Amino acid sequence: METFMTKCGIQVNEGLCLLEIIDPDTLERVEPGEEGEVVVSLLEREALPLLRYRTGDASILIEEECECGRTEARLLRIAGRIDMLTKVRGVFIHPKQVAEIISKYPELKFQIVVERPEIYDEMTVIVECSKNSKFKEMQKILEKELRETLRVKTRVKIVTPGEIPP
Repeated sequence: METFMTKCGIQVNEGLCLLEIIDPDTLERVEPGEEGEVVVSLLEREALPLLRYRTGDASILIEEECECGRTEARLLRIAGRIDMLTKVRGVFIHPKQVAEIISKYPELKFQIVVERPEIYDEMTVIVECSKNSKFKEMQKILEKELRETLRVKTRVKIVTPGEIPP
């Protein structure tokens, strides 16, 4: 599969392969711009054709023209492995995304809890903060950053050191 990596994503030579993004639960195609599992069909292989090969990678397919002028579809980024993702309110969440946000604050340790108390999934990030005076301030900052990055409302619960199991 011939691809070109740019700052705008991974551009794919659509003459050589067909890329799809599917919902890993239903196996149905998702709309462009939605996250799901990357599925590849190689169009020019004769000896060992790959048709609808599920890669296990999570990504977003963009079909609009790139800044560089190329018009081929491109993968925005590889978000992680599908088996590591959790769907919360229709959005795939990878623990690595939460870890990247929390890693900006070295005094924090976290745990992710996803529950379905009623109709919809709810995600809570439980955070241990070693500096007690920063509890409320950290909670607001993290809720904002998580909402902006994950595109889903996330509750942050700050706990005292030692409450999150090792």
